[in-house]
Amino acid sequence: MSLHLVPVLAVWVVLLMSAALLGVLAHGSLTLLRREVPRRSVAVLAVLRIAIVILFALVMLQPVVSYTRTVDRRPEMLVLIDVSESMAEPGGKEGTTRLEEVKGALGGGLVAELAKRFELR
Repeated sequence: MSLHLVPVLAVWVVLLMSAALLGVLAHGSLTLLRREVPRRSVAVLAVLRIAIVILFALVMLQPVVSYTRTVDRRPEMLVLIDVSESMAEPGGKEGTTRLEEVKGALGGGLVAELAKRFELR
């Protein structure tokens, strides 16, 4: 597993903008304290603003988590069945058509055996 950044702007620009926003945040918090706003309210507001700045930086950096996995692939096998009008003619067994005989042969376990070794289509 790996983490890659696909930034919208250069990383240094994003960091500079985040630092500027944090500076504005600090100035705003000091201004609120000078106006005698309760410290708890200023602290809660500062935490929320810091979270927004971090979220902004993450959105601008666009982190991507990727991982690789290996899958054992079986060889593919294509099974074609003739469904033309001639397959509606009587088959070797009494009371069945050629198409019914083919379907019976495939459903009788041949498909299950082939599916163990091949990716059937």
